[in-house]
Amino acid sequence: YYTEKPKDNHFRDIWLATLKPFNVMPKSKRYDIFCDEIQIKTAINFLSKFQNKLLIGINLEGAVKGKKIQYTELLDICQGLYSINSKIQIIIIFTPQKEQIVKEMIIKMRLDHVSIAYRTNNILDVSALIDQLHLIITPDTAISHIASTFNIPVITIHENNNESYKLFAPTSDLNRTVFSSKRNSLKGFSVDSILVHASDLIKLIKSER
Repeated sequence: YYTEKPKDNHFRDIWLATLKPFNVMPKSKRYDIFCDEIQIKTAINFLSKFQNKLLIGINLEGAVKGKKIQYTELLDICQGLYSINSKIQIIIIFTPQKEQIVKEMIIKMRLDHVSIAYRTNNILDVSALIDQLHLIITPDTAISHIASTFNIPVITIHENNNESYKLFAPTSDLNRTVFSSKRNSLKGFSVDSILVHASDLIKLIKSER
């Protein structure tokens, strides 16, 4: 059975349509992720040292080559976020293979409000961490979908490809997207636009807390 693929449909709607021959009607289109108690406690314990901080997670790259936040862009984002709100703590999310590189980047930045996350060994580990944060910035659609699962506000960075964006757009109630100038990479995305969106979302987040 092949589902139709309308241009404006989200990938979740296309995949859920495969249930049609079985007369299964989904009660909800929201995602589900189930973390265990240890994973949840690990995340809470790690973040407990940042009491009364607005916790912003930044994921540096996606699985697709070219979808990456470069060091200079990361530095500008981290400095810009602090100028928006000095009561923030930025948590850099990374894959285990990039741990040492990320540590060196953070040391080089010399910003007290930027910390490296703990090592996460699988998707459920990082999901438990994201669930405890207040805002996510990511070039990776997988991380944006995890944030959307827990309805965490998210800013995504996407290549200049509207068809791809419509398929994989974030579904959190509060979400924004910044597009690059290239169809197949993130080159040319605007750090200033990220900061404008972050400022707007931080105001909304603070009003809800």
